[in-house]
Amino acid sequence: MINERSGDAESWYDSLQVKVDKRFSRGLQALLAYTYSKTEDTAFILHPAIETRAPSTGKAIDIPHNFVLSWSYELPFGAGRRFLSDASGVVQKLAEGWALNGITMYQSGQPLNIRLASSQLNTGTDNFANVTCADIGTPEQVTQWFDTSCFATPPNYELGNYKIGQVRGPNFINTDFSLFKRTALGGTRPFEFRVETFNLFNRADFSNPNDRFGNANFGRISSTRFPSREIQLGARFLF
Repeated sequence: MINERSGDAESWYDSLQVKVDKRFSRGLQALLAYTYSKTEDTAFILHPAIETRAPSTGKAIDIPHNFVLSWSYELPFGAGRRFLSDASGVVQKLAEGWALNGITMYQSGQPLNIRLASSQLNTGTDNFANVTCADIGTPEQVTQWFDTSCFATPPNYELGNYKIGQVRGPNFINTDFSLFKRTALGGTRPFEFRVETFNLFNRADFSNPNDRFGNANFGRISSTRFPSREIQLGARFLF
């Protein structure tokens, strides 16, 4: 556990980390990393007289699950490989030097800090909305990420009973993929061709929904935080 204090806020960070590394053999190498963590802040969030400890939404945002898998595989074709090892000429040039690469990332959603669009505290500081449901439903739709009917405005000068992290934003999932081809032309002059695909499955990774109760867009998602699929081609010849 890491316990840090900065200014008027104290932060706690606790984590469990797992790493699996497959060293290069038979053309394959891979690295898997997973972190389970919890980040909390104690801060005077709403009023100088009230101290709150909750999942962090500051610089060190509370992300419980973080998973990364990266890998690279050299296809077994061409000279010295399992298949077409005795090929020559054009066939050899076409068969050799192919490699696949990929990286997949997953992160759990960020804790939402649901406050009023217009504070009722009359102190110039924010206050939370009131939660009126035993469990806040999560339709996870762009037009309603969470059940907006489960919130209400607290009476004047009351802080509201919402606790940071009762509702979380969308998860982040992304896979990038590439195909490389390396060979030698004209004797020893290396040639490289590559196809790179970002966001391979064209998944929409949404930004957090509007978290201001009383705003016309409360609970709605209006943007994405990662572009749609992109494909780029490249070639390089050294001489």
